[in-house]
Amino acid sequence: MFAGSPYLTGNDDVEVEVRAWFLRYDEMLKALALSSRSDNGQILPFYSVPSSILGPKADMVMLSPAAIAGYGGVGARLDQFRRDGFESSTIVSLVIRLVNRRAAIVEASWERRYEGGQASVVGAVYAVSRSPEGWRITTVLSQLD
Repeated sequence: MFAGSPYLTGNDDVEVEVRAWFLRYDEMLKALALSSRSDNGQILPFYSVPSSILGPKADMVMLSPAAIAGYGGVGARLDQFRRDGFESSTIVSLVIRLVNRRAAIVEASWERRYEGGQASVVGAVYAVSRSPEGWRITTVLSQLD
C-alpha cells in the first residue's frame, strides 16, 4: 500500500532521463509523420513488445514489432498523420511522474498543425518502463480513435 502519493519524489536524475528519452520519441514521431516514404520500424526502439493502446472506442494489444510498426499499431497513426496533412507538432505540456526508478507515467499534450491552417490540441498518457535496452512505452492511453 502507498502511504500518500504513489509517485516518487527526489529522483530528479531519473525524471531528467525519462524526459530526455520522451523528447527523442517526440522528435522521431514528428520526423516519421513528415516523411512521405518512411520506415515506421524506426519507432520500435521506443516500444516494449508487447505493448498496448487504449483508446476511446477500442483497445489494441500489439504482440510483435510488426504489429507496432504496421497498419494496426503506431504505424497506422503515422499514416493517418500523413493523410491528414500533418505539418508540425509542439508539446504544450509534459509531466513525468515516477512510480519507481524503473517505471513512470508520462502525461503529454501537443498542439498539432495541419495543411490549411487547421490545429488541434491532443493528449495522451504513457506508462513507460526501463528495460535493459532503455526506456520503453508499455501502454498508451489515447484520446484519439
